Amino acid sequence: MEAYTHTGPGAQEEAPEKQREREKLTRARRYMGRIAEARRRVWELTERLGQCDAMLRRAGATLGEEKAPNPGTSGKGSRAPAGKGENGRPSPLEEGVWSVARLRERLGEELAGYAARVREAEWAIGELDNPTEREVLRLRYLCGEEFNAIAEKLHYSDARYMRKVCAAGLRHIQLNPPIPGGGREDSNEG
Repeated sequence: MEAYTHTGPGAQEEAPEKQREREKLTRARRYMGRIAEARRRVWELTERLGQCDAMLRRAGATLGEEKAPNPGTSGKGSRAPAGKGENGRPSPLEEGVWSVARLRERLGEELAGYAARVREAEWAIGELDNPTEREVLRLRYLCGEEFNAIAEKLHYSDARYMRKVCAAGLRHIQLNPPIPGGGREDSNEG
């Protein structure tokens, strides 16, 4: 048995519109999925930076403050000081300390990029007109909550309704919103 399809005058106009709507929803889901991943990376990188800072503080106490980089400072253009190792080279401990300092610098740069994405998403979600859509998207993508937990927090009995509200919010969200302070995510500004 064949399914009935509408072949009237509005049928051709309606199908492309629905297709565009589905494509926009898919793009929005992918975008917000990348934001959720960025949020996870911010947490991970913050933890790793804390570990690097702790290592650098311990090494500073062992080596003496003049030979160890300060946690939280950039080592760009810095060279490891000459140590008392063989041939006037830094000792293995000093080399290890400077490796941690360089790692900390790379992690800090990566963290800044992910944090900018999260701030961009916070701004885009905050621009939604519907407060329920705003809160559902915030809880889902910025806080990582499941729909059941969102329904409970917002005093709704049905998680399926939260999914519908989330989909509506994704249809309304502005993709690649302006970053507060200028620019867009897809620009080549660095």
